[in-house]
Amino acid sequence: MRGVVSYLERAQNVDGGLGADRGQPSSQLHSGWAALGLAAAGRDPARVRRGRRSLLGYLQRGAPEGLRDTGEIERTILVLRAAGRSPRRFAGRNLVRELARKRRGDGSIDGLVNLTAFGILAFRAAGKPAGRTPVRQAAGWLLGKQHGDGGFGLGRGSDVDVTGAALQALVAAGKRRSPAARRAIRFLRRAQNRDGGFPVFPGGGSNAQSTAFAVQGIVATRRNSRRFRAPGSRREPIAYLRSLIGGDGGVRYSRGDRRTPVWVSAQALAALKREPFPLR
Repeated sequence: MRGVVSYLERAQNVDGGLGADRGQPSSQLHSGWAALGLAAAGRDPARVRRGRRSLLGYLQRGAPEGLRDTGEIERTILVLRAAGRSPRRFAGRNLVRELARKRRGDGSIDGLVNLTAFGILAFRAAGKPAGRTPVRQAAGWLLGKQHGDGGFGLGRGSDVDVTGAALQALVAAGKRRSPAARRAIRFLRRAQNRDGGFPVFPGGGSNAQSTAFAVQGIVATRRNSRRFRAPGSRREPIAYLRSLIGGDGGVRYSRGDRRTPVWVSAQALAALKREPFPLR
């Protein structure tokens, strides 16, 4: 995976951040995901530098005015956990308290499945036990949103990305052996394509980001991703991801699509290293 790590390091801008592709302006979104991917590969975001500017420093400089979006707060808490920094004292802000304010009376985060899943991961990354109210109530709400096919989604249909995130959250909430986790795994098995990869929605074409979310969900439950193969296929998810690594080390979104390679490479790297969230 050294080539993917090198690609992300070369994509770092002089301000310390990263954009959607090499040479593009830095953003909190792409820098945050790059920090998580590199941390999964053992690189401290505070030590990933371009000159005097570090990746963590870029995120910190943008925190006072930025980080208004719930997803950004959750992702930054995960980054800070991976970097060994406190999310309760970051650029003069307590991100854990701010995330807690996003909770609704039903236990969800903003009433959305994906944000609730990542909220659980963020609370656990911040040190809140699985049995404490924010995690326990969010997990209870999340369980109630599982579809009949075992998957999770943002609407009436299930999708692989949200199911992978929800699986990681359920494991983090102490529900690795639950019937809900087993049903979610069965949904992923049915959704896998013969090329070893996963689509956003069952029946679609495989892509790197959906495959990465699926792998993280699978390994979070302590299952062997190498044994995940569609009927009649010898291809497993990691092999599919490796097949998308280009000559420059960047990971393509799919066979013929090279969109947002920094974002795609960062998410794929965590899966290639078989590291679910929250990172250890």
